[in-house]
Amino acid sequence: MIPHRIRLHGPWRISISKAQALGSFPPSERIQIPQDWDHVNLIDSDCIILNRPFGCPSRLDPSQNVRLLIRCDSLVAKVRLNKVLIGQIRENDRDCRIEIRDSLISRNCLQLELSPTSLPISLRDKDSQSYSPWGKLTDVQLEIDQPPLAE
Repeated sequence: MIPHRIRLHGPWRISISKAQALGSFPPSERIQIPQDWDHVNLIDSDCIILNRPFGCPSRLDPSQNVRLLIRCDSLVAKVRLNKVLIGQIRENDRDCRIEIRDSLISRNCLQLELSPTSLPISLRDKDSQSYSPWGKLTDVQLEIDQPPLAE
């Protein structure tokens, strides 16, 4: 059965570290996903932190699984839910699925901590000369299995 999907497009709060300790960032901006790094000053950045709050999906049946789906290309990231590390995305990963049902609370905060990749990709169309070491983040969503049909 096709899962129900909840897209987490935005707004995402973005904080950029320039060789600073984790947690001491300059004032943050807001972005949408898919991301556009063109308007963000990333010169000499060593880490990008994306935060997105969301509520627990309502009316979950005990038999339903909830997964986090992150679609990306050449992305390197640590994934945290409510400050707990729940997974990592490696440079060659395309789709990352992480089971999160048991980690959900009424109000949640998803955090992606991006690190530069060693394989820059084009962030625009294939004819563009614009490249970024931050990879491409194209979609973040919750996947919820449909409840079993009552017999």
